Amino acid sequence: MLTWSQALVPSRRVRTHWQTFLQSAQATREATKAAIHAVRIDTTAASTTAAIATATHAVVAFTASGAEKRRSSTGGARVAGKPVKVIKSSAPVKSTDAWHQKQLINYWKETVDMLEENNATGKKECELPNEMECGCKTRRLKEQKEAETLRARQQDGQGAAKPAVSFESTWYRRLLPQECIAFSSPEGRKLFTEAINYQDNHMQIYFPLAEQFITQAEPAFCGLATLAMCLNALQIDPGRLWKGPWRWYSEELFDCCTSLSVAKEKGISLSEFICLARCNGVITEDLRANSSFTLDQFRSIVKRCCATSSEIVVLNYSRKVLGQTGDGHFSPIGGYHAERDMVLLLDVARFKYPPHWVKLSLVFEAMQQVDESIGLPRGLVILKENAHATGPTLVHHDMMHAAASNQTESSLTQIPPTSLAASASPAEVHVVTPHNHSWLLASPETGTLPQLEVIFGVKHFHIPHDGFVQFSGDKMGAYRHEHEIPSVIMSGIEPGSYFWTLQLVHRNGTLVQGPATRAFVHIEVVLPLESKPGPAQASVNGRLVLFNLPHKQRPRIEKQRGKVCFVSSMSAMFDGQKKMWLQQIQAFANSRSTAATMEDVKFSVLTFERVTHESVLARTLEELDVNVTGVPLEMSRKHFHPSMRNGEDMLEYLVESIKLSLGPNQALWSLELASTALPGFVVDFWRRIVDALTTCKNGVLVLANSRNIGDEALVIGARLAKVKAIVMELANLEPVNVEVDVIIAPSHFALHHPSVLNAARASKQFVLRAGIDHNVFYPGLRVYNATGKIVVGYVGRLATEKSLGILLSAAKLLRGSCHNCRVRIIGDGPLEDQLVALADDFAIMDMVEFVRGVYDEVALVQELHKMDVFVCTRFLETLGIAALEAMGTGLPIVGFFSGGTTEFLHDGYNGIAVKEPSAGAFHDAIKALVQDPALRQYLGMNARRTVELWFRQDQQLPNYGKLYKRLLY
Repeated sequence: MLTWSQALVPSRRVRTHWQTFLQSAQATREATKAAIHAVRIDTTAASTTAAIATATHAVVAFTASGAEKRRSSTGGARVAGKPVKVIKSSAPVKSTDAWHQKQLINYWKETVDMLEENNATGKKECELPNEMECGCKTRRLKEQKEAETLRARQQDGQGAAKPAVSFESTWYRRLLPQECIAFSSPEGRKLFTEAINYQDNHMQIYFPLAEQFITQAEPAFCGLATLAMCLNALQIDPGRLWKGPWRWYSEELFDCCTSLSVAKEKGISLSEFICLARCNGVITEDLRANSSFTLDQFRSIVKRCCATSSEIVVLNYSRKVLGQTGDGHFSPIGGYHAERDMVLLLDVARFKYPPHWVKLSLVFEAMQQVDESIGLPRGLVILKENAHATGPTLVHHDMMHAAASNQTESSLTQIPPTSLAASASPAEVHVVTPHNHSWLLASPETGTLPQLEVIFGVKHFHIPHDGFVQFSGDKMGAYRHEHEIPSVIMSGIEPGSYFWTLQLVHRNGTLVQGPATRAFVHIEVVLPLESKPGPAQASVNGRLVLFNLPHKQRPRIEKQRGKVCFVSSMSAMFDGQKKMWLQQIQAFANSRSTAATMEDVKFSVLTFERVTHESVLARTLEELDVNVTGVPLEMSRKHFHPSMRNGEDMLEYLVESIKLSLGPNQALWSLELASTALPGFVVDFWRRIVDALTTCKNGVLVLANSRNIGDEALVIGARLAKVKAIVMELANLEPVNVEVDVIIAPSHFALHHPSVLNAARASKQFVLRAGIDHNVFYPGLRVYNATGKIVVGYVGRLATEKSLGILLSAAKLLRGSCHNCRVRIIGDGPLEDQLVALADDFAIMDMVEFVRGVYDEVALVQELHKMDVFVCTRFLETLGIAALEAMGTGLPIVGFFSGGTTEFLHDGYNGIAVKEPSAGAFHDAIKALVQDPALRQYLGMNARRTVELWFRQDQQLPNYGKLYKRLLY
């Protein structure tokens, strides 16, 4: 889920404003503590309300004095992953307003806990941060945790005998092996003189690097030290403080893509080096030293880069090949001797080895060694100065903004006006960073990009005087940026293809006209992959054998049909989850097998919106004679509090109101809405929910998690309506914190994902798959084979999480290696226009074809028969029905070895598992199948066999029938 962080100032600065105020107002501080003390004792006590009201008045007085001007108009600062909302109401809190009371209580708890933590650690409450954090920084206070861990270890180790390190076991540098020539040796100096006086001077890069040559601060900091030296040599402004007033790169600033503590212990990989370089405004080209990379190509790159001072080649190689101790290492190339074919390695581990000359062929061999930690060969990175990263940085704007707030009105008039009305030049907006088509690496721990700062530039348009910048994109909605600082921080970005638009808008809401008043940026967020021995098929420990559970015999008073109600959206895009539900209804209605017979069960579908009969789902349900009930939920705007920005905020208020109405240990099903003291519009809302769910009373309610507060509202409504059992199917990861009766996951990956284990709760959890109809999805002749075309195909939604930008990037590379290849993309979705524009930008529209979604299975099989290779580019697929359907027709699969895909994709058996998150690796996998028809046939045959063994619909669907019957009877 993509969320917004505070756009105006970092969250730590916001908290500092509150700390400064509370320190200067001792009475308010005592009132705050009294309020929290009362809250912890009894949240319903009258003293609680009085204490909170006293503290609130003090905050309101402070807010009126000018803090309101420094606060963002939308969103909230994120602390520990949760949005912190600042209460704007100036009236005392009423004890009857449960929601506002709880919001204020939570705020005071967070404030006092923060103050107590600062006192415990000895930190001054009004201390301002002395370093500016980069946009990708994780903000986990890693150094503080490291210091606490170190102190704890020292305390635990007091009195214990510590092994002493003898002087004989230490080292003062190492001797260079014979293959290496020390730079300062007579021969090394001679090589330097010859290279610099050579006709084609390949020593230009030496001088900027020599100016910034440093020694790594830690034994494993070779990558960080190399990057700091290169960025300083390229004269890149880090945009944050180093020491004192100076902005300068040093190793401790590189803590955004990986933790410094981890880097100190294990070093960094080539992928992490690339991520750090890109996050700090450098254009990178990276090459793995695989079989397709030749020595001549390497030599050409070295010659080109060493002849200029604007490009630096950084090598990731194995020291062992050079005869040195240790293994993986990073070093920049400081020059090239053409006659001797040698390169100068400016080794940052100067305590170990001096800078030295070495044969280019030997370095090339050292790069070809496999990095055991990721299972990939090493390689090189070319760092280039970004021509667009020349304007003032975020820190510069932040410092100017802070200084301007202290100036008088007369001094501010000295700043040249930039109003649109005062300028004859047309307004412009452009994105400074991230660069268009950037690839960013997500955190392997969280599976998301913790933070990304979007820095943009505006000319001849003053914000907010002339208007604002509107950000928009899939998974984000629309955001109005109304602050002078040209920077927005986004957090929690999951892997996917992102297309964001920046549009200048007048204050009256009309779009600013002009050729450059709109800017676009495309990024790919990818997930680091881990190589594993094989997919987790049915051997994974999970509660899969549902049919082995003891059957409970219950006496029936009378014969009646049980009810299974699916809750679904009718207007949303047709996806795999809806398809699985239709498979269940169709199979049980047709009674295809005795095990799946459900003649005593009635299916229905409920939607909380107006039913549109134009959707694929609605038409199919009508053909199956399944009742569809639409209950649109609408709320008058007059009931919205000013702090509520959208319907989700209102829904959160409605959910919290019900929770606060429950007595101690009271169950939801026992709550009577008429007996509560809730406002009338709240009671009316929940009555409409309960009335809609009454059709499922004493039945089973099935929902697919939508990852928002609506899931929790639906569960509460089902409990109030006395539904017998609630089943939640994991259509997505990251469910909200709910408690249901049964959780069904399509894969072991989804069921055991940390986001599921930490949020969703159920007494029964199963892995159940609907499977595919192997009689419908059958192998056929490849239609295009006669024409000589090789078709690489995709079927599915055109959405962010599908990462289709990777497929188009691979197609761009495929254009040069396969002239008879075609890419066929079938599907509908919110990114259709953006993907077409990206293909046009890549100049590959003549080989890429976009086809509207095909929802008839017979027609879909015909489309699959036109393909030779099927690709699935999503990193965190819960399973992948579209890929299984393609495998059923005998198509080999190319996909990343991650997520639910690992449960059916066998590398080298039924497809090719891409183990590196890059366009080059994906292209290489496709190319291997394109060039080898026999391999395609072998993998396709095994793909069909995989479906027949593990994913047949007639084998999987009976388990759903058994589950529903046991829950009903």
